[in-house]
Amino acid sequence: MPPLRQTCEFVWGRERIKDEARVRGLKGDLRFPYLSNEFEIQDWDFDAVQWDRWEELARSDASLWVEIGRRLLSQPQRYWEGKDRVTFIHVAINRYKSNVTSEPLPPRWALRLRDLPCLPDTYGRPALPCELARRTKETEPVMGVERFIDHDLDKEATRPLLDALGVRTKPLGPEAILERLRALARATDPPQSEVEKWYWRLDSMLDSLTTEQAALVRDAFRSEPLILSEDGAWVSADNVCLKPEGSVPGWPVIRSAVRDLMLWGRLGVEETCTLDQVSRWLASLPVRETLPAGLIGRLRAILARYPSEIANARKHWMNLAGEWVPLDELEFALAQQVDCRLEALFDWVKRKTADLTCVANPSSLGPPFDRMADLCQNLEYRPLLDRTGPSQEKPWLQEVARYLQRIQYEDPSIGAAVKSLAERLERTVWREVDRLQVQPFLAGQPAGLPRDAQVVWSDKELLLVRMARGKQRKLVPEEIARAFPLSDLRRALDYCIERTADEIREYFEENFPLETHGGGAPTTSIPGPEGPGRVGGIEVIAVNTPSTGIPGSPPSTQGSTRTRAPDLVDLFATAKGFITDGPRKFRRADGSHLIKSPDLKEAWEHSDQNGHVVQSYLFIADSPEENRIEIRAELWTLIEARPELYSLVFKDQHRKIVVMPATTLVAWLMQGKLKLAPAAYRLEFQAGDLQLLVVT
Repeated sequence: MPPLRQTCEFVWGRERIKDEARVRGLKGDLRFPYLSNEFEIQDWDFDAVQWDRWEELARSDASLWVEIGRRLLSQPQRYWEGKDRVTFIHVAINRYKSNVTSEPLPPRWALRLRDLPCLPDTYGRPALPCELARRTKETEPVMGVERFIDHDLDKEATRPLLDALGVRTKPLGPEAILERLRALARATDPPQSEVEKWYWRLDSMLDSLTTEQAALVRDAFRSEPLILSEDGAWVSADNVCLKPEGSVPGWPVIRSAVRDLMLWGRLGVEETCTLDQVSRWLASLPVRETLPAGLIGRLRAILARYPSEIANARKHWMNLAGEWVPLDELEFALAQQVDCRLEALFDWVKRKTADLTCVANPSSLGPPFDRMADLCQNLEYRPLLDRTGPSQEKPWLQEVARYLQRIQYEDPSIGAAVKSLAERLERTVWREVDRLQVQPFLAGQPAGLPRDAQVVWSDKELLLVRMARGKQRKLVPEEIARAFPLSDLRRALDYCIERTADEIREYFEENFPLETHGGGAPTTSIPGPEGPGRVGGIEVIAVNTPSTGIPGSPPSTQGSTRTRAPDLVDLFATAKGFITDGPRKFRRADGSHLIKSPDLKEAWEHSDQNGHVVQSYLFIADSPEENRIEIRAELWTLIEARPELYSLVFKDQHRKIVVMPATTLVAWLMQGKLKLAPAAYRLEFQAGDLQLLVVT
């Protein structure tokens, strides 16, 4: 080691010498035996050139300072004897001199090394001298908890040097431990064992703390997040409890490894989570700011346990944006975990919607949640693409809709909502498209980004992309049930899709309280695509009776001037674009045919170009009189068995052709709008229904 050289510095003024002594760690007071203001500081240090050399080498070798510390401590006693302290001298006017303090204050070389990692700990890791303790009676209890200097350097002969360097002889006080915990709390992934070590150290020194120190520790833990909980979150003493049993799920709990420490009782940590504790925590949450994911999970667990109490006491709730907001700012509520594509909704929608998905029974909350509209039921998904493709009526869908209108509910508001939606469902037609894109709207305003969809119920259309039947059975009930307020309707739709009328009737009669037949039935017409000449699913054709023969028929070869008056079949075929193609047969440009049925005298079969029958028309020769039509009993039996296959064709009282699907007749019968008389069945309509069919 290079030699230590003595230096002498002259200082003028008592305040300046006091300041210099305090820098060296003076604890007491200086004494001034003379009246003069002249002082000397007799110090020890390495040459400045040597320091510069060491600093240059340390830039490329971080272990240099530890090596210097080791070499310094390995020098014989004669090397540093008398050079381990600085002397402060008061100089009298007559040049007499006297020391102003007897405290051992460190020399300049020791002050410099105090700020450098020049000593190794017991694991060989470099450390500042103040970070290490040497073995004494006071520090022995914390061995293994605090860092100690390498045992090989902790000798009786080196202790004066260790004291000069600032190695501690007493354990850290609570202030230093609090600083360590603050640093660990700021770390990204602090070692759990390191954190627990400092809790043990604080617990061991509780009895030796002064009143001021105990208050300092208690205030720090209650106001700062210095407790590492079992789930890895840093929390304060007010926001943690000792036992997980009986606490709110997600509420922070003291780590099991340190749960038995007396420290927590001294800090006022509760045994289990209490409502008062939760309320204090909620009061500390920022308002109208997005909460961290960890806090959102804890908040949801709290709201699930104390929903009414928190709503009444705090007057706040969490919205879909993850913000803690006043209740009077919320207009909508989301009560179920359904596929509303929340991530695609605009922020203004999320901020106005209360998140009730964590509550087991949202309908029991009462005010102010009962005034909030259901978000999913009020979201309207509007198709953005052209809705091309043929529409069709689904008998099972209409049948389900009619039974939904007859379900009785204890809550009249729910019953009214279900009935209104069911009436809309009854008028809904099924349309398959190549691609479907929708955009959510709320209260007439765009509520989210457009997205591709597979099924959407929009107004009176159920739009769906072409897909396998098995996939339809899953997605169609999901989409329809999304609009209805009760989950049991989803189960009904799951069962009833593509079922027969008898199966649907049996399901609803067995599982729902229904109004008596006809008492709650709607009085509106059966749904169907509407347009000129069409009301509901019933087609009305205005015809002009030709004065000559049948269009497309061959000219007469008998020379007679008389022509056959066209009958109902001729008029219907002409209106539908058919031309004669031989006896009892018509054809159309698309390759389809209208052919007289060989089995029923009233029936004509419409076959496609491949010869498959797509519809059978039953022609009633007599016009209805006083809302009555008479058909043979055998025909009604066929209609009841396969209503989707048959349609009645007749002339109304205005001599217009009416094409009435048999599915409409069956629906009217179930609604009480159609009566059957025995023998030759007489169909009696309610007064005025048939007049609705007349289109001028």
